[in-house]
Parts: sequence; C-alpha cells; structure tokens
Amino acid sequence: MRRYSTLLAGVCALLVTSGAQAAPDVSVAVLGIEPVDVPEPLAQALTDALRQRAASTGGVRTVQGKDLIEVKMVFGCDGELPACMAQAGKTLGAEKLLYGVVKKGPSKTTVTVALKLLDVKTAVVEKFVNDTVQKREVAGSNVNGSAAKWFGQLLEIEAKPTLTVTSEPTGGSVTVDGQSYGRTPLTLRDLLPGTHTVVVTMPGRLPVTRTMDLRAGGSHDVAATLETEAPTIAQKPPERAPEPQPLTPAPMPSRRMPGEHPGRTAKIVAGVLVGGALVTAGVAIYTWRKYSDDLASKANMDLEAIKPAVATTEEQAFFANPTCGNVPGSIQTANPAGAAKYKSDCDSGNNYANATTGLWVATGALAAAGVVAFVIGDRQAAKAKERGTLGVMRQTLRVAPVFSTRGGGVTAAFEF
Repeated sequence: MRRYSTLLAGVCALLVTSGAQAAPDVSVAVLGIEPVDVPEPLAQALTDALRQRAASTGGVRTVQGKDLIEVKMVFGCDGELPACMAQAGKTLGAEKLLYGVVKKGPSKTTVTVALKLLDVKTAVVEKFVNDTVQKREVAGSNVNGSAAKWFGQLLEIEAKPTLTVTSEPTGGSVTVDGQSYGRTPLTLRDLLPGTHTVVVTMPGRLPVTRTMDLRAGGSHDVAATLETEAPTIAQKPPERAPEPQPLTPAPMPSRRMPGEHPGRTAKIVAGVLVGGALVTAGVAIYTWRKYSDDLASKANMDLEAIKPAVATTEEQAFFANPTCGNVPGSIQTANPAGAAKYKSDCDSGNNYANATTGLWVATGALAAAGVVAFVIGDRQAAKAKERGTLGVMRQTLRVAPVFSTRGGGVTAAFEF
C-alpha cells in the first residue's frame, strides 16, 4: 500500500511540474535609435545598450532588428504610424517592437529620449518613455544604467542598482542601513532601489555618512575621505576674574529726529516692489518655458502615439483641433493609457499657461507700484528741501498691491 502511495505522489508531482512550466519567452526586436540634431554615436551607444539589456533579461528572446530609419524607408512608415510599424515587426518575426529617437533637448547640455514599445499583433503602442536627461547620462558607461531604467519601464522589469564605495585611505568598514558589507573598495549589486544610508568608518578617523537615492539599473558611487580625528586639547586653568573698575558714566547716544530723510521710506518700498516684480517675471519666464518647451512637446508626442492608422470622422475632427477634454471614446477604448497620458500632459500645459498669465499681471502691478512709490519719495524729498525742514519733516507711506481674477493693481496712501 505504501508503494502505491509513493507512486501516486510522484505522478502528482510530475503533473504539477509540467503545469508550472514558464511561459514562452517574448520575442523583442530593438530597432536602431534615430538621432535628431544629435551626434550619431550617441544614438548608436543607446541602441547597443538597449540590445544588450534585452539579451540579458530573462523571459525575453531578442530578434535581430534594423535601424529605425531603414524600416521607415522600406515600409514607408512616415510618422511612425503603429499599423505600419506593426507590419515591419511581423516581417522581422517579433512580438514586440522597441524603437524611438534621441533628439536635442531644451538646453545645450540635455537630450530628449523618446522610446515606444509596440505590440505587433494588435498594432497598439503599449508603453512609451519621454525623458529629458543630461547628455552624460547617455554617454560612456552611464548609458548602460539609463538603458536598463528605460527598458525596465517599458517591459516592467526592475533591475537592481549598482553601488561602488571607495575611501581614502582604503580599508574602511562599510555599512548600509546598519548592515555590514565589508571594506573599501567595495561594489554592491544586491541593494533594492530607494533611499539608503551608507556609513564608512575606520579607527582613529572621523566617520563619513552619505544618504543615497539608488535608482533601478543605475550606477552610483560614494567616495569617502576619512580625516584623522583631532587630538584632545587639555583644559586650560580657569582665568581670574578681572579687577573691578570704577564706573564711569556712559555717553548718551545722540537722538535723531524721526523722518530725518524724507522720501527714504517710499524709495525703500519702491526697491522692494521692483525686486518683487523681477522675481515674478523670472517665475513667469520659467513657467512659460516649461509649457512651451516641455509640456507642449509631450502633448504632441502623446497625440502621435494615440493616432490610429485609419481615423473616423470624429477622430479626424479631434486631431485637426485637439483639446484636453474631447478625446473620442474610440481612442480611449483602443489606447486608454495613451489617452490618459495625453489628457494629463495637456491639462498640465494649460495650468502652466494660466499661471504664466497671472504672474505677468502680478509683475506689471508690482512694477507700477514701485514706480509710484519712487515718484512719491522723490517728491517728498524735494518738498522738504524747498521748505528747509530737512531733519524735522515726518511722513508715512503705505503701499499695497491688489490682485483679483480680473487683473491687479496697487493702492498707496501717504501723509506728511
């Protein structure tokens, strides 16, 4: 009876093992990233890093891909329409198609990376990345960490970060979040993404503490200089109290008449108001650049991502005059993630545009108030000089900006 039980248990285990086999690998083709107004080696380095990341990821089977420019020329995929790109993916024998561009960023030191993951069977862009980073993050050894991060965002694969700890002198003890990991130089690859506290210690030297925000797939470095502890200084004997000195009357401070400088208060207020106008103008410029250079570009890319190959009359009307809230229901059903992303970026852009308008109104009001205050102060000083009352004249000035939903202004009241 025991032998039959053992045989039955073995058969059950075999069935469970057969049913628990891993799903077949997903075939992914990484097309060569297209450079736009950036050096070609920059795009080639990102392409190689993405392909290496795909080849080393479990559950992913890489398919030899071609350059995005070549695919667009062969298949006539102007605008990277999903239906046309899906046809190219079928020809390559891939289930997923990863492609995109790297182009010039809003400043000389930045680039914008736009990547898409297309499901070849449904011809739908499942996910996309639109990230503006420093050029150094896609150059040299840093490109591997950036590629791992973006690849993980597209395929929901979170790679662990790499942390390298060095010290001067070497041999310092390293603890991360209170756990000991060895001595420097040391490279850790098993930490989870997030915030960690790194402490490097050595007898006779001051400890070094760093708080690091480790990102998935990123490479991070901690270079600690362990300084020698200062020697203990012997306590000095207590100093003798000074001998008491005879008291001498202190000279009385000279009293100055209030309002000794007529017009000074108004001119100070004018300076403060003009300074406030400069600050609000700077913020207005920032919000406008944020809207025009970043959010507007993102919204346009979002529209391209959700644009169908064959559009209905309603969809054609929407793409001819797109707004944030009138996305057709057919597009929301076909690509809910892309539609939600477009609405979010569009709403953010409108908010920044409205904020820019309000800030310019505030800038004008503050600047006008500053000019009024300066003129009042200048006239007060001139009137006091004419009357010969310099040093006696008293004046009071109150200036306050006023804002409303219809605009802004300033109120001023003074007496002298």
